[in-house]
Amino acid sequence: MTARPTDAGQAVLPPPPPLPVEGLSGHAPTTGRGPGPGVGGNASARHPPHASTSRAAQRNPQLGPEPWFAFPIPSDADLEDELPPYFEEENVPLGQMLDRVVRKGYGDMRHLVTEVLPPLNPRQKPRHVIDYAKTTRQNVLKYLAILRWKAAVDTPASAAGPSGATQVSTSHVGANGASFPTPQTNGESNDTSPAAYAIAGKGKAKALDSEDSKPVVRGKVTDTKRIQQFMEHQNRQHEEAIMHVKHTAKVVEGLRLRNPDLLTALSLLNLGTYPRLPTSLTEAFLPRTPLTNAAILDTLRRLNAHILYRLRCVDYLPPDLVVREIKDGRAYVSGAGPYGFRAELSLVGFGEGDEGRWWLTGVEWGWKSKEKGTDDPGGSGGASTKKFEGDERQQILDVANIEILPPRSVPEGRGDETKGGAALVERRAVAGSRRGSVAMTPAETSSSRARTAEPEEHGQLKVDGPLVRLYNFLQHLSLSYQLEVLYSQALALAGGRRRGQLMVEIDRTKKVLRLKYWIRTRPQQAPQQSAAAVGKRQPSQAALGAPRPPLVGGVLSITLGEDSSPADQKTGLLAEIRDVGMVPSERELRLGLNVKWEIGEAGAGGGLKAGEIMDSTALRLDPNRLSIEDMIAASTRIHAAHLTRSLAAPLLASPRIAIFPSSPPSLVESDSSARPVTLQVPLPSRTKSVSLLVGVSARAGLIEIEDEGAREGAASEERRMRVRMTMASVNEGRTRIADDVGRLMIAIVMDNLESQMRQLGWQPTRRLALRSQDLAKADLHPATSIFIPLPSSSLHYFVAKINPQGIAFELLKLARVQAESGIGTKLVVGDRTPMDLGKMRERRKERVTKRRRVEEERSDSAKREKSRDQAGQASQIQAVKGLESRFEVDSRDLRNLYIFCNALVSQTIIEQQLKDRAIPYTLQYPPASGPGAPKSGSAVAGMVPTLAVNTIDLLKDPRAADVAMPRVYMQIQDWWKGGKCHVVTVVQLRHRPSVSEAGTSPAPAPGPRQSTAARAEGIDFDQASSVVKFSATDISRCVPAFLEQWERLSKVIVVAGEVSRLNKSDQFSDLRMLSFDLRTATFSYSPGFIASITYTPTSDSYLVTFTRTGSASSHTAMVTGVSPAAALTPRVVLTPVTQMTPVAHMSGLTPAGMTPGMTPGSLVQTQESPHEVLAGLLSHRLNELVGTGRRKGTAGKEFILLLRSTLPLLLAIESIRAASTTDFPALAILSVTRYRLIWDLDEKRYALDMTLLPGNESYLLSDGSDPVGGHVDPSCGALTRIPKFEGVVQSVWEAVRRDHIPISEENEDVDAAGGGGGGKKRREKGKEAKVLAIKLDEGRSLGCEVAVVGSVLKATSAGVEGVLGIGGNARLA
Repeated sequence: MTARPTDAGQAVLPPPPPLPVEGLSGHAPTTGRGPGPGVGGNASARHPPHASTSRAAQRNPQLGPEPWFAFPIPSDADLEDELPPYFEEENVPLGQMLDRVVRKGYGDMRHLVTEVLPPLNPRQKPRHVIDYAKTTRQNVLKYLAILRWKAAVDTPASAAGPSGATQVSTSHVGANGASFPTPQTNGESNDTSPAAYAIAGKGKAKALDSEDSKPVVRGKVTDTKRIQQFMEHQNRQHEEAIMHVKHTAKVVEGLRLRNPDLLTALSLLNLGTYPRLPTSLTEAFLPRTPLTNAAILDTLRRLNAHILYRLRCVDYLPPDLVVREIKDGRAYVSGAGPYGFRAELSLVGFGEGDEGRWWLTGVEWGWKSKEKGTDDPGGSGGASTKKFEGDERQQILDVANIEILPPRSVPEGRGDETKGGAALVERRAVAGSRRGSVAMTPAETSSSRARTAEPEEHGQLKVDGPLVRLYNFLQHLSLSYQLEVLYSQALALAGGRRRGQLMVEIDRTKKVLRLKYWIRTRPQQAPQQSAAAVGKRQPSQAALGAPRPPLVGGVLSITLGEDSSPADQKTGLLAEIRDVGMVPSERELRLGLNVKWEIGEAGAGGGLKAGEIMDSTALRLDPNRLSIEDMIAASTRIHAAHLTRSLAAPLLASPRIAIFPSSPPSLVESDSSARPVTLQVPLPSRTKSVSLLVGVSARAGLIEIEDEGAREGAASEERRMRVRMTMASVNEGRTRIADDVGRLMIAIVMDNLESQMRQLGWQPTRRLALRSQDLAKADLHPATSIFIPLPSSSLHYFVAKINPQGIAFELLKLARVQAESGIGTKLVVGDRTPMDLGKMRERRKERVTKRRRVEEERSDSAKREKSRDQAGQASQIQAVKGLESRFEVDSRDLRNLYIFCNALVSQTIIEQQLKDRAIPYTLQYPPASGPGAPKSGSAVAGMVPTLAVNTIDLLKDPRAADVAMPRVYMQIQDWWKGGKCHVVTVVQLRHRPSVSEAGTSPAPAPGPRQSTAARAEGIDFDQASSVVKFSATDISRCVPAFLEQWERLSKVIVVAGEVSRLNKSDQFSDLRMLSFDLRTATFSYSPGFIASITYTPTSDSYLVTFTRTGSASSHTAMVTGVSPAAALTPRVVLTPVTQMTPVAHMSGLTPAGMTPGMTPGSLVQTQESPHEVLAGLLSHRLNELVGTGRRKGTAGKEFILLLRSTLPLLLAIESIRAASTTDFPALAILSVTRYRLIWDLDEKRYALDMTLLPGNESYLLSDGSDPVGGHVDPSCGALTRIPKFEGVVQSVWEAVRRDHIPISEENEDVDAAGGGGGGKKRREKGKEAKVLAIKLDEGRSLGCEVAVVGSVLKATSAGVEGVLGIGGNARLA
């Protein structure tokens, strides 16, 4: 309500009272440091406040003359009070900043001088110094920039401070702006404001001023910040006021009241209702009169006829829109093919003066979406159509009925052509009546004429085309739904089965669905070098790190657009006939989903380039089974198959891949979704047929390599890992597929071969203790070579190599040479001997054929023919297999090669030892057939030779020719076991030892006759063939070991040979060799008496032991008159002599039965054999004879003569001691040729010496106190001269001379054995008597032959006892 001017009599309303300033500005007073109250206009110092209340004084010219705008104009003090305070504590002191800058510069300099620079070389120090200077300079410049800014704002304030305020400080800035004042130099406070005034604050600020008396900072920067805070608070108050006004407006709108309506009131009073309500409100409440059944049927018949008439005579019907039927007042039509859409049409408003308009009553899609299969989780199988219901259906109907189907005006034609247009309508009506027999009313005819437009030049009429618009709309909508269905399927596929390999994009504006398959991350670009040109801008870090689009293998673009395929001519001709020259105002669109297939960067290859358009004929969408998965699968399969074929072309032509001539690599097509085309490369395998599968994956577009032999087992993990590494290398483009597949096949062959070797129990390795360059020079790469150490030598290896021709084997020897540095040695590749696998296979086949031939000879003829056929088939199969097995080796052939290499190494080691000693040798191979042919079925049998060496060349001793045969053979043994070989050296002795036969000589002495020590040293002797075999386990020392063993055994062999040689002479015809085992020679030197000579290698000496058989003991007992048991029982005789000195034996040896410190006369033990007490002295004597280098055969003969010459003496002494009833005479052995009988009587000692003279044919008996030569042996103590010893000698001599002393039986036996001759044998010949005894030294000694020494000794001993009066013996009397 507005104010109106009043009359004179009316009262004038007083003006509203003036509002306070706070109420006008809308601000509330604030306290503290917050923003103060604002003002409505700008205040100036030129308008100071006044105390007058007049209108002129109170009016604000910026607001207007209205009285409610009148308020006091604020002064400068008021404005200053409105601003919030700003305190000094909020500033940052520049002194602290300067102190920090100085301290940091000093600290960095100290760290640079003390820690960084000392360890650096002079060339590196300047860079660190420059860096320090640059950093410090930047910090100083920043501080100077702050000082310059402070100098710029530190200007004296132009306005004076408020009344009552005192100025605290002013700026002291020089005229020259280049000076840089600091707080320490100009004496001002540590604040950033140029000037400060003590301004009394309000609220909290005033309280603070009153309490602490702190000045409020004043200056340009300070005032700016205070004004900024004030304006921010002012803006917030304005926004709150606006919101309040809006709220008030909304509330006021709801409070409005409607003016009274007179017509409405009259209608309600008169009629009781309101008839002017809209029909949409009254329809639901007012019931309508229902139609009858007849009216309904009549209406439907008329409607059907009118629909038919409209379709045939009036409206333009698109050729692709098919009318299926017309019934129930509807036209059922379909379009866009058999799987397009189906619609229901009717007419609205016919019979009301016009023909009405078309109305869409229903629609559904005829196409189907392929659902999941029955076997898929959640699948139902089959396909389903799209039916609309509810709001979705209504939306489509509303769009069609409101926007599409309503009639549209057609451009008006020229007046002279109207008749032509009407004539066309009439013609079409007549044609339509003929076709459908439908009569047209005059009203319909006139209305149809009204709908015509301008005719065409050729008599065509352009009419409105609602059905064309409907057809285009439904067709477009159907295809849009199909596109959305495909889009949803693609999204599900991208998130499921093809996750990470499918990218889906849709542009609904352009109706384009893009599917990008085979997604790969684009490799990062290498950082480029910074440009040296000045002014060239470098790319920013954000641009370098921006995400780059990924690589794609291909792009499938499904576009909703017009179909470019030509239309059917028959359909077009029929449409022209039916239209009768009518042309619609709307163009009929033939739409479709067009597929465009484009190659991406990741799918280029095999002649395909990025951006190239592929033929998409095979990618047509089937409306009956819409499936984006099928289209993607088809495109990826075609793409992957093409790439696989182009990829396999160089592989099929590569000879490295075709390792099996009968089964070359081939391309195999399959229905698998993973690889549509696969290159199948056969691989060698000993268990089953496996292949290497190479192809491009249809899912990821990457090259896939699969090893069928690595699918199962933990041992195949390495093969699977190698395949994965190969795939990664090929897909990343680091290597070529042909090289990688070749290397992979070689690795698989090497793995199979290495596994086969491990199954045979070997320890293969891929590397040796050699440098990589040495192995490369020798073409021994770890990837293509396998090394197996041979047990015969640590420097020899059995090597298997892979080359394009197959698997090659060789024998490798490593050599030690001086290192380049001169310190130590290193290993280098030495001799290399190739192994012929084909020859080994042929030898094995020959042996199999030979064995089969032997079996055929044993069978009948029918079986023989059958086996021939089988053999022929087997040979053909074997020949084919031989062609196919270049990269596969049978375990038997592999083992045969290994065994042969091991044996060859042993042979080489033996040959090298012979070469080092300059010993010539020859190789003798066993014959292929005959008695010496090998019986083993191994193919290596017959390939290992025997080394033949001349005995003289090997032993380097001419005497060896007299002991061994001229040839020595060295045979390699245990080569067939595949382990460490040993060498057997065979030597055949020239002289076979004459071992006594049973019944012809005494039985050998009891004791072990097995050569245990010899067998422990690997020596075996066959007495039947006189063959000695020396076995050496250490093949590297077989030759020196044999020479050492032969050196030891030759000593015993010489003894055995000497015994055999002497046995052939008449003098030693009774000498018998009893046993010989290379360590001990046992022989009988007299009937019943046995000597064993044993060679001791440790001391390089002989040891002689003696035994006596039972016949010899019985014989001795009968002679001596004692029992055999007493004769065999050893007796110990103790001689109580106090003044005895040890006997000085030769070489310090002690006689057997004596210990060191005992005298020969103090203890004498009688053994079974009389020579047993002399075993030590006799062994020493034998060593002396052998060591003096006597003429051949003299040492053995002299030793045996010594044994046979001392035997009668010892037997006589044994007889004398056995017959004595006292402990005397006691025997003292001075040497092997000097013996002494001792009697102790009345504290006197008497001795009788027996000395074997040189030649071993006679003895000399003398008094021990008066020996021959005058030298008295003091070993037995002080001796007393035997009284009347000359008479004893005289009587014995005379008895022998008169032949009163017969030759005893034992003397006869000894004499018969050749112990000295004479006796009965000489007398029986009737020749002159030989002198058997003779007096020497004027009758003080007696000499006699060995044949009578026993009788002479007994007689002399009896005479000495008779002279001494012992036992009253006077035997000679």
